[in-house]
Amino acid sequence: MGKCILYLWMLDCKAVELFPYVLTPTSVQQIREQKSRCKYRLNLLLSAIQFEDREMYKNLNIKPQGEDYDLNYQIQNRPVLLRIHENLKLLSKTSSLNVFEINFQIPYLNIAGITGFKNNIYKAVNIEILDEYTSVKKKFCYPSGLMQLKLRMLRTMSEPVVTICQEEIQDMSDLELQNYLKEELEFV
Repeated sequence: MGKCILYLWMLDCKAVELFPYVLTPTSVQQIREQKSRCKYRLNLLLSAIQFEDREMYKNLNIKPQGEDYDLNYQIQNRPVLLRIHENLKLLSKTSSLNVFEINFQIPYLNIAGITGFKNNIYKAVNIEILDEYTSVKKKFCYPSGLMQLKLRMLRTMSEPVVTICQEEIQDMSDLELQNYLKEELEFV
């Protein structure tokens, strides 16, 4: 049942009337004792609620619990993410955005993105890449369900979101990519 609620939430259909029946202290405890994807789904649902409906999150009084994901896995398996990050680091020498980090911007959502900072500390932009990992198979510019959820959650934050599609940049040289990124970040 918890899986259904998460999937409904991902589709932007918040079945809040089911929460009292599914998110009981007993069911939450049972889920947390398991070593399964159920724990992941519960944490992701709670994180989504926290971003998109803070009042409901406070009323639920259930906090996500779990381990962080392995960022190295995504760095090793997402060459487009790494290439964009490397080119952004080169741009940082001449840009008001002087630090770019690959990170998980949304807790318990296993999709890494890039965060750009001004003056080393002020979060200024979230950069998301639509690649093989984050897109529907064979449709690189169409985000998967989890990626759609992430983009929606990021848009609730004050920083702008820049989305880059792998198909648009895959044939670019590094210089062309840097110019493209400069244009994308110009208004941040």
